[in-house]
Amino acid sequence: MKRVLVAGTFDPVTIGHMDIIQRACALFDEVHIVIFVNPDKMPMFCITERQKFLHAACADMSNVIINHSTGMLVDYMKINQLVATVRGARNTKDFEYELEMAALNRQLWNGCETVILPCDKQYAEISSTKIRQALQNGQDVSNFLPKAILPLVNDTLQR
Repeated sequence: MKRVLVAGTFDPVTIGHMDIIQRACALFDEVHIVIFVNPDKMPMFCITERQKFLHAACADMSNVIINHSTGMLVDYMKINQLVATVRGARNTKDFEYELEMAALNRQLWNGCETVILPCDKQYAEISSTKIRQALQNGQDVSNFLPKAILPLVNDTLQR
């Protein structure tokens, strides 16, 4: 059984993230979607909210496990016996960054493989950062978020 990791902050999960997740689900037997806590980032949504968003967005995917971690990616992979991490790259800048991270992760743990999936052109300009900025300015982001999470995001923002 080929089990992999799709890691991110998912603040919030976008249709670009979902494209990578769906493609990983088609390629591998089990996909762990893990929200990693980055102490350098100030998230708009708490871990519980982001997990709720991911559960709603992935409700029809039977081979997904959703979790969160405050530790290192390679440690999560070792503990959960995952064979690779799947990453998306929107452009050459993303690709170069992912190559650097792949090399670092491989140095930290020789068993860490990285699969980089180029993003579909229609998702190239979508980022959680841009979505958060738009949300903070009251703009409509419904074309950039999975339909299943729109009511959850709106409910969360109205609190």
